[in-house]
Amino acid sequence: MNRTPSLRTIRRPDVNLAIDLDDSRWKSMTTLGNKAFHTQDFDSARRHYRLAMLEALALLTGVKHRTFAESALPAAIIVVSALNIAKNWVRLGDPRHGVAEIQRAIAHLLEVLQDESAPNLLKDSCAQHLPRALSELVALKNDDMEAAQQISEDVESAQRSVFAYLQSSSPTH
Repeated sequence: MNRTPSLRTIRRPDVNLAIDLDDSRWKSMTTLGNKAFHTQDFDSARRHYRLAMLEALALLTGVKHRTFAESALPAAIIVVSALNIAKNWVRLGDPRHGVAEIQRAIAHLLEVLQDESAPNLLKDSCAQHLPRALSELVALKNDDMEAAQQISEDVESAQRSVFAYLQSSSPTH
């Protein structure tokens, strides 16, 4: 079966050059992880979801450092990847690893929001996807007070970052 790679071509007017953001490897790893998850092969799902997350992080870094043209896609796939890994950990009976995975995804989104040199489109996407990651984090929390305290700190940090970003990107009067 001949598959066409999934490319997102964006033209940058400042360089007059098309730069491709290829998410086909991420999609492939995610699809393989989903198939393994649905057949209850959670170890295989974990490996594929981890590879998908690594690909998502590479795309995020490429857009953040302008190796690729501006795109909102990496923020979304970071969150999707983290949630896939977290749900897999829950099925493996270890929700604490799931919580940690979502916390790492939140940290990546916050890092982009706090980076003044990151593209605005990517920052907007991080601000848009942060609430979903936070709500999933709260949903996974357990009765462990230490975990609950860390989640509370993550939520407060995220709120401050989103507020600061929104303040810096709003037009001044």
